Amino acid sequence: MRTIFQPCNIFRETAFAIHVFLGHGHLEKATQDTLPQLQVGKLLPLFLAFSAFLCGKSNAATTADPTGIAFFEQKVRPVLVEHCYSCHSADAKKLKGNLYLDSKAGWEKGGDSGASVIVAGKPDASLFLRTVQHLEADMEMPPKKPKLPDAVIADLVAWVKMG
Repeated sequence: MRTIFQPCNIFRETAFAIHVFLGHGHLEKATQDTLPQLQVGKLLPLFLAFSAFLCGKSNAATTADPTGIAFFEQKVRPVLVEHCYSCHSADAKKLKGNLYLDSKAGWEKGGDSGASVIVAGKPDASLFLRTVQHLEADMEMPPKKPKLPDAVIADLVAWVKMG
């Protein structure tokens, strides 16, 4: 048998909620004092996921698909760094269009238009893709340069489709 884990504070409350959720107790009758000890090997993954959810601490780094993260780091971020960050990042000498592409919060907020420029899972609704595909008049990106290679654009589209 594995080590027994006795949670405390928010973790204790989370474990209690899991205990009730799994049908092992009744919310109106049970108290935290009656919380059974949890076997680490069986409920810890559920416990941790539920704790992160309740605490609002879940983020893309902990919940994102590792393959998607690797794809972004290998295929997408280098393109953004080379072609976008000089005008659309916190390190830009002069931020253009009030748009940050160096963070999810930045592209979700959008630029001067106020609309998200990258809509996860919806490449057709993503202004970012339309500008790099040169489909938006007077908004072709990168500006004053040739359109990015089709293979690079295909990677960007695949990334947006991944969500």
